[in-house]
Amino acid sequence: RGIVVAKRRGKKGTKYQMLKEIYHLEKKLDVDIFARNQSKDYNLIVQLRSADMTGGTTAKESLVDLGAEILKRQTIPPTLYVILIWEPELQAQKQALINKIWGRLEDKIGTKHEVEFKKNIENGWNVPGKELTFRLVYGIDEFCNIVRDFTGDEKIGNELKRVWTMLEEWDDLWLTYALTTLELENLTLRGFSN
Repeated sequence: RGIVVAKRRGKKGTKYQMLKEIYHLEKKLDVDIFARNQSKDYNLIVQLRSADMTGGTTAKESLVDLGAEILKRQTIPPTLYVILIWEPELQAQKQALINKIWGRLEDKIGTKHEVEFKKNIENGWNVPGKELTFRLVYGIDEFCNIVRDFTGDEKIGNELKRVWTMLEEWDDLWLTYALTTLELENLTLRGFSN
């Protein structure tokens, strides 16, 4: 289908190698997911966080370090840059996160676009004159739609949602197992159990 998801390790197609080739990067910057739809000549970059309150200023700004580096290039292949916060209920610092993201990108984009950026980042904001879109997404539902649109395959988005739901509804058996082994160790070594 022409979709390439770069792996962390491997002889061919590592994330950093692919990013360097496609975006002509000089720095090795962190990225959680990088995928390329070769048939559409379209790229997907995803940075993940469990909640928007994770980390301070540096952690929030680091979500777009790669985006800031890409913006230094004259030409950018069509790219969707997603910042995914997977806990949709945890939006305690959404505005602070948006402000920090803007603060990191501002000198590359220009101050005159700040209001438009902050207003549209959750629906996808296209950098003027570049084929780069930044998007802030809360929750897996919207991300599944992005994956479906990126791949052009309804089944992939549905399968991602199914796997995600399965992970969210994990069985207490594993928690019980973990606690039981700790308690057995306490009982055996120390003669008591909680």
